[in-house]
Amino acid sequence: MKLMLEAATLILFPWLMAFAASTDLFTMTISNRISLALLGGFVLMAACTGLPVAQLFLNLSCGVAMLGADVFVLLVRLDRRRRRQARRRDRRMARLGPISWSMACSPRCSAAA
Repeated sequence: MKLMLEAATLILFPWLMAFAASTDLFTMTISNRISLALLGGFVLMAACTGLPVAQLFLNLSCGVAMLGADVFVLLVRLDRRRRRQARRRDRRMARLGPISWSMACSPRCSAAA
């Protein structure tokens, strides 16, 4: 039984990682199914090998912490991008001047266009 678990571990994980790498290379996306299969495979192998529950939750909490760090970095980058776009818009509007800007925002001018 232990030999089968080791074989499944040595086949499942590298195959899923190679599949994720190939789909990322060709389509620049990794399907959520692959990530869920890796998570499910980890939980299944941990249960079959007798990993203590505390260790299992420690491993899963590290994964959640890394996911939270990724989301935080993504939100910071999006905020920087939004601010940079606002600065560019403000510079553009400053070049137009107040009269041109008021004409550009006029409902009559936008309806005619």
